[in-house]
Amino acid sequence: MNLIPEERRIDDIDGWLRTRGLGAPPTSVHLEEEAARLRAEEAYAQSIHQRIFHEKDVMEQKQREEKAAMIQQWAGLTIQIRTQDGVLEGVALTTLASSCDTVFALASSWNLFATTKDKDDMYLSLEQFPKDSVEDFLALVDQTKKIDTVSEHNIVDCCQIAHYLQSESVLQSIVEVLLESVSSANCLSMYQLADQLHLHQLSERALGHMMETLGDEHFLEAWEDLTPELKDRIETIRMAIQTSANSQTSRLFFGSLDEYISIFSERVQYFRERLIEAKEQLQLIEQGTRSWEDTFQKVQRQEARVRTLQRVLSEQKKIFMSKGIRIR
Repeated sequence: MNLIPEERRIDDIDGWLRTRGLGAPPTSVHLEEEAARLRAEEAYAQSIHQRIFHEKDVMEQKQREEKAAMIQQWAGLTIQIRTQDGVLEGVALTTLASSCDTVFALASSWNLFATTKDKDDMYLSLEQFPKDSVEDFLALVDQTKKIDTVSEHNIVDCCQIAHYLQSESVLQSIVEVLLESVSSANCLSMYQLADQLHLHQLSERALGHMMETLGDEHFLEAWEDLTPELKDRIETIRMAIQTSANSQTSRLFFGSLDEYISIFSERVQYFRERLIEAKEQLQLIEQGTRSWEDTFQKVQRQEARVRTLQRVLSEQKKIFMSKGIRIR
């Protein structure tokens, strides 16, 4: 006689696990326990997150207060700035240190590293920059001058000074102006500046402009008249630009650009000479004849071809042979 009810019988361990163990359907008790466990885990994660970032915020606030207190102690002190072609005396230390992290670090540690004779005469060396560029930068720092009033030559120096002295506010305002000033005449120089100072926004804008000019309407018109060697060089430049645009570590190879322009110029000169020959041949044919009409049409097509090539060459020279940054 079997005394165990059928619903309680265990045929095997697998069957029991499926019906009563791990495979059993969830009960309200189990669901409540799971929900409570998830709530506890979420609350714990939030508390850790808040504690970490709260401590970070508190630490940053403390550092700002300590920096402000130290700068306040420098009220009335001045710093000498040595430039390429002169010395600027009596520059307010508090204004410069408030805006430039490098100047703040210099002033904070001056007494530790300055020689005995320099203890009382704090100075900053900017001897790689001309005096008028440094003066413009100082005017931007103390907001007595607006960015759009700085000369196109000095604004590049100001950008480099702001980067060197770690003046984030001035640097960002200059970059915004440079972003709007990228053109065919300066995009290569803009890219070189951006690459040197790690200004990724400016780098992308300059590279984008170069890519556009290598695929515009006039360039495509001239494509079939280029030699295979010249086409290969253009594709190499395109790939280098694209790689630089997609990677912060890749750099555009500038060394062969002059040679590229030289080969392009030779190709334009070749078609220019063929045009001269065609015009000379046209003069030898009697005007009004069928032969003259055919030759005249060929000369017109050749003239259009030369104009297109010259236009493209001029644009390429602007881009790849620019010697400095010009602001529009």
